[in-house]
Amino acid sequence: MAPDAATSASTPSSSPAAPWSGPPKPKRLPKRKHYHSELAYLEDVREAKRLRLAYNVADLNWIHAERARLAERLKVVDSLCKDDAESIDALEDEIAPLRKRAEAHVEALAPGLEKYLAEGVGSISNVF
Repeated sequence: MAPDAATSASTPSSSPAAPWSGPPKPKRLPKRKHYHSELAYLEDVREAKRLRLAYNVADLNWIHAERARLAERLKVVDSLCKDDAESIDALEDEIAPLRKRAEAHVEALAPGLEKYLAEGVGSISNVF
C-alpha cells in the first residue's frame, strides 16, 4: 500500500515533461456497513488508521528524501550559474579590446574604402 521509496523518489525527475500527480491518495476510513458489533467497526477503523499512518510515514520519508535530493541539486545548479556568470564577465573583458581593435581597423580602412567606392561608382556611371 505504501509507495516504494526508490521508485517514488525517482518518479518526478525521470520524466519531467510528463505531468506527475504525486503519490496515490490514502484510503479513507471505512464506511459504516453492516458490522455485527461496535467492536468490529472500531477494529476496522483502527486498522484503516494504521494503514493511513503507514502511508503518511512513507510519504513523509519520500518528501524528506526529495528535499535532500533537491537541496543537493540546488547547490550544483547554483555553482554552475556562478561559474557561467564569472566566465561571461571574463569573456566580455576579452571581447572589449578585440572590438576596439576591429573598430580601429575599420576606421583605418574607411578613407581607402570610400575612395574605392567612389571610383567604382564613377566607372559604372561612365558605362551607362
